[in-house]
Amino acid sequence: WVAVNGRNTTSWHQRFDLDVFYVENLGPLLDAKILLKTVATVLSRKGIDPGFADQMPEFGAPPTTN
Repeated sequence: WVAVNGRNTTSWHQRFDLDVFYVENLGPLLDAKILLKTVATVLSRKGIDPGFADQMPEFGAPPTTN
């Protein structure tokens, strides 16, 4: 779910929240929505921050401000 809702521009906290949402809402309709959003997200390159794309911050590291 996080891969189509922010990708690598999300913080670890946001990633965990999105993962919890996915687990709490499991089902074929959500999975179908993810598949459709995946195609749209990949084609649009939405959610990519070029300065951040090659490295996620270390888990537990304080957030960086740019």
